[in-house]
Amino acid sequence: MKIIQKLTAMLIISAIIACAFSFGALGASSVKGSEVANFALGLEGCGYQYSCKGPEKFDCSGLVYYVLNNFGITFGNSTLEYNTAEKAKAFGTVINSIEDAEAGDIVVWKSHTAVYLGNGECIAAMNPRKGVVINQVEKFIDKNGVKNPEHFFIRPFDYAEETAENTAPEAENTSAESAENKKLGFTDKIRLMLERIAEFIKAPFMPVINAFK
Repeated sequence: MKIIQKLTAMLIISAIIACAFSFGALGASSVKGSEVANFALGLEGCGYQYSCKGPEKFDCSGLVYYVLNNFGITFGNSTLEYNTAEKAKAFGTVINSIEDAEAGDIVVWKSHTAVYLGNGECIAAMNPRKGVVINQVEKFIDKNGVKNPEHFFIRPFDYAEETAENTAPEAENTSAESAENKKLGFTDKIRLMLERIAEFIKAPFMPVINAFK
């Protein structure tokens, strides 16, 4: 009996270690900005609600938080946490020119934020009347009526570099499962990890279980 208990304990420990590595592989290190931009684009038309982070209503920082969190990327809850270049350095690389910005970068004004889509456009939760809409970055007018106020971009640390090589179709990593993994939120990743642990533990006993069916 003690031998079985020890073997079970060893299996559990091995499963946890294996799934920890698997969990890490599901993280944001392989996320491309273009994927983030495409996900954000799918939220166009959602409603606006102050201090709301989705999934159907957002304020501006709530939209950014929801989009990045969907890819497992931790980001600030409010623009106050990253609305200066100095504070923004805690979340990613600061980019000052729109010419150097890429799809998926986060556009930041003093009191507003959005997801950059490329070609001068961004998507943001604007107000209760407009909701989540696409705008031209340089046509933004702040609450004081200032046209094209000072702004910059943040490229989250976890983004993979966009190159011709990694934007081309992948032969082995384009399965529905791997594509879905990149879109898993934190809770779903925990659930998936626990399911894998259960499968790992159960596997050695399946011949015995099947024998009694």
